[in-house]
Amino acid sequence: MSLRRAIAIAIGIGAILTANSAHADWQNTRWGMTISEVKELYPHAQEWVRFARPWNEVPPKPPPDIDKKAPDKLSDSYESDGVQYNVEFSFSKGRLFVVTLDPKDLAQCAKVRAALVQRYGAPLITTMTSSLWKVGADEVWLTDVQKPPFTETMCRITQQSPAELGR
Repeated sequence: MSLRRAIAIAIGIGAILTANSAHADWQNTRWGMTISEVKELYPHAQEWVRFARPWNEVPPKPPPDIDKKAPDKLSDSYESDGVQYNVEFSFSKGRLFVVTLDPKDLAQCAKVRAALVQRYGAPLITTMTSSLWKVGADEVWLTDVQKPPFTETMCRITQQSPAELGR
């Protein structure tokens, strides 16, 4: 086998492996990881069940395939660039599909946005309350609701894979 052919095969294999890896690009997580796999990375994360309430209460009734007794979220703390976050790992059918980060101090939201711009460049879309970056096949959203006319305040980074959301 020629060196050129061997290099071409290696590049092809690398491309296939890269295309098939479901990498959430957030602290060694991958889309589709199980709760126990994420828990191995974050042993102090707390498990909780989002739909552990009567069906007639808000939020609306979840899909019937959700196990109301199985944890569907893990929560932990995280620090980056001097900003303290609450991080949540959300699972659907036992598989990771969304990671959200909420700064513990809402006054840090401008700093959070600047860090995202530095890391990913200018957002593709910016609205009154949200900015969107595409990172490979993933979406990174920053929701910043702190100004009138809004009565509730929020600063949240949401990283998700559109492919996992449709799973």
